[in-house]
Amino acid sequence: MRKTRNMMRRVGGGAIVLALFGAASCGQQPGDDAIETKVGAVVPAANGPGQAPEIPPATIPRFQTQLPRFFTYAPRLTRNSAGQITRKEFTVRVAKFNDQQLPPGFPSTPLFGYGGDAFVRYDANGQPQPTLDPYQTTGPTQFVRTSPGPKFEQLRLVPDLTHWRNELAGEHLGPVDPTLDWANPNNFPKPTPPFAPFPPGYPQAQSPITHVTHSHGLEVLPEFDGTPDTWFTINGIVGPEYVSNDYSRPNSNQAAPFWYHDHAFGVTRLDVGFGLSGFAILRDPAGEPLDRQGNEDILGFEDPNDWISTVVSIQPGITPTAGRAGSRCRSRRGTSSSCAAGRST
Repeated sequence: MRKTRNMMRRVGGGAIVLALFGAASCGQQPGDDAIETKVGAVVPAANGPGQAPEIPPATIPRFQTQLPRFFTYAPRLTRNSAGQITRKEFTVRVAKFNDQQLPPGFPSTPLFGYGGDAFVRYDANGQPQPTLDPYQTTGPTQFVRTSPGPKFEQLRLVPDLTHWRNELAGEHLGPVDPTLDWANPNNFPKPTPPFAPFPPGYPQAQSPITHVTHSHGLEVLPEFDGTPDTWFTINGIVGPEYVSNDYSRPNSNQAAPFWYHDHAFGVTRLDVGFGLSGFAILRDPAGEPLDRQGNEDILGFEDPNDWISTVVSIQPGITPTAGRAGSRCRSRRGTSSSCAAGRST
């Protein structure tokens, strides 16, 4: 997970790939032959003009970051005369940012991130942390930008309106390939051989950066589906099927976890790779037992803080630094589990 202020890091193999692919040269000065990191790893000089230096994978220590939680977007609420929520409204801003993707001491990584007002709680150091109540409607909020992005908490049959704002300024961080069919906001002719290498690639393809977000799996009207040709740019250029960047969603699906991601024509692979994705959780507390407050999370996972004792049993030498040392075991529909002495069996 990417957070601008408290440097939370995303988990998964893609994080390492992105960090190596991204600008691992942050902090390197012209003429430097190498960067000595706090953990003793030597980062070689850049591989060529405009390219980030290569970090030997073996120098990157593992198991350095606790599994993070997602922030939750804080919506503006509309209620009826009985006080029931009848609509949620969000504003999501998409922009570049840097975050410490690798362990401390290594260079930071440039990313694309979704940002918006989110519910927060503050730790002992005054740093914002995610809240845990999926049904929260009031409380402290703060703008956060993360990758993956904050999660939407939505209620079945309660529509929402989301204002998507493309604030991706400057050139794209990755190699936009204009030899493919793609968004082409500058409408320049498709290149022919010999092709220009990247970097620098083709300036007409690198800027402006196109974007549109697709809510994967949710039932929506076609104009609010984030299809590839509904892209838009920071300077007002729009795709041939663009209608609006204010999307209405009826949230009529059955309760389930969904996800949202960039879907711009010809650059989806780059934009998602640089961080533009996140969860959208649709809950139905009236009809789905698992969604009732106090029951298991809709994703079907145990609380990550309860995994520590099991992880210690699998990976000797790890010292629990957060969460509860004990293990809590629960049964789910169609499954069963038992625990003894802090270990799952």
